[in-house]
Amino acid sequence: MKGPSNSQESVTEEPAARVRMVRKVVEIARREAAVAFPAAKRAAGHGLQAFLKKFSEEYAKERRKR
Repeated sequence: MKGPSNSQESVTEEPAARVRMVRKVVEIARREAAVAFPAAKRAAGHGLQAFLKKFSEEYAKERRKR
């Protein structure tokens, strides 16, 4: 059976362990966001460019019909 000092130590160490774990998760998320956001921005830009090109082609076709 555990004595009072052992249970007291585990109680005081638990919040510190959670803080370390949360900090590690935040650090990983920050590093991934630094990679993902620029990539998403470039991808959205390419998508927008393709949309505008296709839209202008389709718009020109519709204008010729009328």
